[in-house]
Amino acid sequence: MKVTQLKIDNADTKLFVCTEEGWRTYYSERELRRLIDAACVENDTRVGKLQRELEMERDTNYKRRMWLREQKKKAGVNDDVSFDDVWKEALLALIYCKRNKIEYRKIEV
Repeated sequence: MKVTQLKIDNADTKLFVCTEEGWRTYYSERELRRLIDAACVENDTRVGKLQRELEMERDTNYKRRMWLREQKKKAGVNDDVSFDDVWKEALLALIYCKRNKIEYRKIEV
């Protein structure tokens, strides 16, 4: 490799070498450690954010399942029954009551 030009930055952390193939950058050990530490901090921050988002998603999913379980219980059906089936029956009952002018009771959710 034939070196045609050298430059050192002000902080003495990078060495710029110009060869026939073009410029290459070499870092001091101190600068490499700083860059690695900065990357680790950034990755730790990202991982922490993703963990918090995952925990919120799990909490939301748990609350949704509990709400569905409670609604099925109010409707008097087994927890294993699909909520789609419960909802379909409730809507059909509501339509039947309205068409036949039958009073119906609303279940608070």
